[in-house]
Amino acid sequence: MPHNNFIIATKTISAEVYVFDYSKHPSKPPLDGSCNPDLRLRGHNTEGYGLSWSTFKQGHLLSGSDDAQICLWDINGTPKNKSLDAMQIFKVHEGVVEDVAWHLRHEYLFGSVGDDQYLLIWDLRTPSVTKPVQSCIAHSSE
Repeated sequence: MPHNNFIIATKTISAEVYVFDYSKHPSKPPLDGSCNPDLRLRGHNTEGYGLSWSTFKQGHLLSGSDDAQICLWDINGTPKNKSLDAMQIFKVHEGVVEDVAWHLRHEYLFGSVGDDQYLLIWDLRTPSVTKPVQSCIAHSSE
């Protein structure tokens, strides 16, 4: 996370996103292979790859997934049970969302790209999670 270099997020095959404060974990993993994240983020149905921390809004994390969804979390209000549901889920792509990225100059804008060949631009100031502000066919195959 840009505002705290000790906070890292990882994607999992279980569809959850794990968040760790690595200052609180040993430098070597446990011998039993157990994984104990500080926070589990829920919202996706399948695994995926894309993650992006906002450089403007501390704790805001985007994730794209094979379920064709984009999830947005604000980890600042971490619940006591260590699990957090997405605060918004965007559903427009018709295939895998390969990557997501926050705009570097505008705090409310982010982009997503998918196997459906589309580049979508989203504005969080608009109420719709099903209609991006811009879309274009960006490539001709996966």
